[in-house]
Amino acid sequence: MKMNFIYLDANFILNALISSEKTERIKNFFLEHENKSVFVTSLASIEEVLYSASRILCEETQGISSFYRYKKFVERNDYKFMENFFILLLKFLKEFKILIFPDTSEIEEVIKIMKRYHLLPNDALIAATCKYYGIKKIATFDEDFSRVDFLEIAKV
Repeated sequence: MKMNFIYLDANFILNALISSEKTERIKNFFLEHENKSVFVTSLASIEEVLYSASRILCEETQGISSFYRYKKFVERNDYKFMENFFILLLKFLKEFKILIFPDTSEIEEVIKIMKRYHLLPNDALIAATCKYYGIKKIATFDEDFSRVDFLEIAKV
C-alpha cells in the first residue's frame, strides 16, 4: 500500500497553533485526512515555526517588535515566555503523529529549485526535501508553492 504523505508547511502549523481565521479550516483538514494520510514536516519548517512564534509571542507579551530588542530580550530572559507554546507544539506533533523528516542535503537541487521556481531559500529547501522523499502534496498558505510543478497544494 502506497503511503499518502502530506507535508505540513510552517505557516500551516503556526495557524493551527496560534488562533487565526484559518484555525477552524485546519481542524477540518485534519478530520478529513485522518487515517488517510501521513503528515510530515522537516526541521526547516519546525525552525520557522519556532522563530515565527517566538517573534509573535514576544511582541504580544513583551511589546517587543524590533529584531535587535527581541534578540537582547532572549539573551537576558531565556524563552520562558514561550513555555506554553513549546508544550502546545510538542502535543500537536504527537497528537497528529507528525513525522519530522531530515531536510535534504542536496544543495545543488535546492539552488536549482530556487532558480527555476523563483523561491526563497527556505521554501526551496522545503520543496527539494519534498522531492527527495517523493512527497507530492503540501499543506500551506504560501502561494509561492503553486509555482512548483511537482507539488500539489492541499485544499485547506
